[in-house]
Amino acid sequence: AMAIKEAAPGVHLHAFSPEEVLYGAQVSKRTVPEMLRALRKAGVDSLPGTSAEILDDELRARLAAARLSSRQWRDVIETAHEEGLPTTSTMMYGHVETPEHIA
Repeated sequence: AMAIKEAAPGVHLHAFSPEEVLYGAQVSKRTVPEMLRALRKAGVDSLPGTSAEILDDELRARLAAARLSSRQWRDVIETAHEEGLPTTSTMMYGHVETPEHIA
C-alpha cells in the first residue's frame, strides 16, 4: 500500500477484504484494530466488503464453509468503521436462498 501511495499519492486505495484483514492480523499476531490501523497508516483508504457472499449462517455453511464466519465478517467491517475506514459490500443472491432467508 505504501509503495502505491508513494507512486500515486492521489489514488484512493480500496483494498483488503475482511478475510484478508483477519488473516493478516492472525499472521502478524495483531488484533484486528491494530491491523486496520497499520493498513490505514500504510495508505489504505477503504475496504471492499468482499468475502460476504451471504451473511445467513445456514446458507453460508453450504456456500462458503471454509470462509470466515458471518460474525467475523461483521466484526471486521464494524471495526473498520470504528477506525475511520469506510467499506463497501456486495451480496450474492438469487441462488439457494428462500423467501425466509431474504426477510
